[in-house]
Amino acid sequence: MNTPTTFVKSWQAKSNIDIRKHGACFNEKNHRNLSESLSPFTPKARKLFHAISQIGRRQIVTAMVVCLLLPIVSEAQNSRQYIKNAISNWGSCRNVVITDTGGDMALNYRNQYAAQGIPTSLGKALEELNEKGEYIDDVQLTEGGRWLILYGNNGFMWNDIPNDLEQALHEYNDNAEVVTSVTLNDYGGWIIISTEHIKSSTEKIRSWIIEGMEQYGGLWAAHLTNDGFALCFERGYRFAGNVSSKLKDELQRTTLNVFRLKFTSGGSYFFADKEGRYEGWM
Repeated sequence: MNTPTTFVKSWQAKSNIDIRKHGACFNEKNHRNLSESLSPFTPKARKLFHAISQIGRRQIVTAMVVCLLLPIVSEAQNSRQYIKNAISNWGSCRNVVITDTGGDMALNYRNQYAAQGIPTSLGKALEELNEKGEYIDDVQLTEGGRWLILYGNNGFMWNDIPNDLEQALHEYNDNAEVVTSVTLNDYGGWIIISTEHIKSSTEKIRSWIIEGMEQYGGLWAAHLTNDGFALCFERGYRFAGNVSSKLKDELQRTTLNVFRLKFTSGGSYFFADKEGRYEGWM
């Protein structure tokens, strides 16, 4: 894989709105680099992938990818009809959880949520927070069932997250530092964005974030999957690994000032601005 791809947010070229300064400050190439930082494959799988890539036959690789992903994508999209109906009835959507195999969820500005196929423990946690009237800000769910909820005044609930991520969240909480976004995957990768700092699980991810901030301003949101990531900055984006060309094309086309961004390895995606205007392919 090449170094991360980047481009400027389209909304700036199509509006007269001043660039807003909500990004965080930062105190803190190939395919091999990404696999080391996100660990998307087992050693055997990496060897197989490398062997296939050496064949030099694009048709074979394309056919294999299509055969592997089509059943997963089709099943996931069919299961999301309940979610899509809820979003349609609401008329807006500020955030979602989408996975290829682990369930899906949507949130609106009235703190209502619609979910289907999510882990039982996550469902109970969401129900508990909703009954207490806690504002649910963000939810992360991996394909392997790890989850994290960001709610209320810097509140967190989680299941099976990396120890170093848990320690970092405790530090932020002890320092009363407001966290605006957290993302993680099943292989130990994670990113925390607060109003003052940004932390990540590896130096490679950190360096890609720094480079993006130097070019596009503050980091607003990030999303990790098991084999790729997307970074949403104040004025642009960075991508690496398995991120669909359709998502990249739509982000270049949209006039939304994107603040939330989620996607899956299978190609589904969702993005929204701060007002709940959204676009997606689910």
